[in-house]
Amino acid sequence: MSIIFLYLVLKDGLFENQTPENFAAVSGPKAGTTQHLDKLTREVYGDRELWFVVFSSQSCSRGTAGQTNYGYANSAMERICERRRSDGFHGLAIQWGWIGDVGYVVKSMTSSTTGHISCFAPQCMASCLEALDSAMTSGYSVVGSFVKQQREGTERKKAVKPQSVTEKVLKLLGVKNSLNDSLTLQEVGIDSIMTVEVKHLLERDANVVLSNKTVRNMTFLDLKKIDASLASGDTENSTCQG
Repeated sequence: MSIIFLYLVLKDGLFENQTPENFAAVSGPKAGTTQHLDKLTREVYGDRELWFVVFSSQSCSRGTAGQTNYGYANSAMERICERRRSDGFHGLAIQWGWIGDVGYVVKSMTSSTTGHISCFAPQCMASCLEALDSAMTSGYSVVGSFVKQQREGTERKKAVKPQSVTEKVLKLLGVKNSLNDSLTLQEVGIDSIMTVEVKHLLERDANVVLSNKTVRNMTFLDLKKIDASLASGDTENSTCQG
């Protein structure tokens, strides 16, 4: 036997405009009824096999503006399903995205509605049934099913500009902005551990081998000169024991 609970009530509004009555109107039918069904099925069916499924929403896990009460109601249902699993009963909450063929969203589609679900594409019923079949036997108490919205056209990934040696050293030092070129790393406050890290960075990324003392006495101008050499391809293996 299966119980699949799909009830929906919406009382959307920004949190500052929400009221206890709106929360009760949304959470009562969803969370309250789920709680009642949980108790009833435990008493009537006991240890007999029963599929207990409730429909939640991606707005619960991801958050949707104006749907605090709806997210709360779905979250309460999910916790009931988790408790059922821990007690040895079947319990499953499915966080659906936008169902494209039937349902509230497709019937009441407006510009404000699409704003809520702009990150999702409609999921066809055949896909939903396939997801439902997989979810019911998954062993999890809370799962999600949605189709990610594809942006129009082919979006090329932006090329990530590699960091320069100077930028990497600044990051190691915890400095976000460029410093005076004449400052040495020691004057900035480099410690022994950071010195070793910078030494290894120079060896790995610039093929420049320096002693710890030389690293500490390096200026930011020295680092920029190394970057310039790397850019021109003139850097050769260099060793300094100073």
